[in-house]
Amino acid sequence: MTLEVRHPVRRIRQDTERFARLNGWRRTRHEFPMGQLCGRRGRNADLFPLVRRGEDPHHVMDHLFWFNRGRRPVAIVAMPYNAHLGQARMLAARYGLEVQAPPIEKSGWWYPGSARCFAFVQPGTSVQWLLEQTQAL
Repeated sequence: MTLEVRHPVRRIRQDTERFARLNGWRRTRHEFPMGQLCGRRGRNADLFPLVRRGEDPHHVMDHLFWFNRGRRPVAIVAMPYNAHLGQARMLAARYGLEVQAPPIEKSGWWYPGSARCFAFVQPGTSVQWLLEQTQAL
């Protein structure tokens, strides 16, 4: 059996699309703020309020991906290197959101084996993970 070696940028794009399809979402390149994800209306000029104000000392919001269901924001997925789930939960709580993480801790598709994966979603939103995020291959 030969392992398929993919270019890192192509692999990231393919894994992002697989994750979106698995959840019935669509990746969007149109960034939206956490406030819009939690249902607040209106355009917020500050897309990363915690990062820009220095209120994210643990760098939870690193390597971000935005997802829609239909035309509505459904998730922001972050792939930080050194942040912990507890830190991500504190950040999510500030917006009334939940954060979910796959069973395998460092299984973010940004840099597998080094990056974590945190999905910021509205309460009650179910997140399906890629096979390599749930089972050691």
